[in-house]
Amino acid sequence: MAIDTQSRRDYGDGYGLILRRKSDSPAYLSSAEDVNDPLASPLAAGDFSHLPPALMITAEFDPLRDEGELYATALRDDGVPVDLVRQEGMIHGFWAYGRVIREASQSIAYAGKSLRAALANPAQSGVVAI
Repeated sequence: MAIDTQSRRDYGDGYGLILRRKSDSPAYLSSAEDVNDPLASPLAAGDFSHLPPALMITAEFDPLRDEGELYATALRDDGVPVDLVRQEGMIHGFWAYGRVIREASQSIAYAGKSLRAALANPAQSGVVAI
């Protein structure tokens, strides 16, 4: 579900991820119709009330930033607790540079801390132990 967002317009070329026109289907989809499949585009799901709490980390210069933040808003609107963090100064895929970029390392550590907290208290986090 390619949405025309400000971050796509501002950072769609030259910021680590080159996006094609919104009318093009992404390379990972087998057909243009798949762009509306919730497995490919979570925002297409519509109902998020059954999902567990989420941590969303977006990057300031990521063309997909606004879509990630719209997803966080949709989760919140359906009553899902969301911790949304925008990592300033970063591009799409910045986590891959955790060994060399301090902010990437900090985000990875924060995600680990959040996961540890969720696993330590599964009743509140929505984590199911089997």
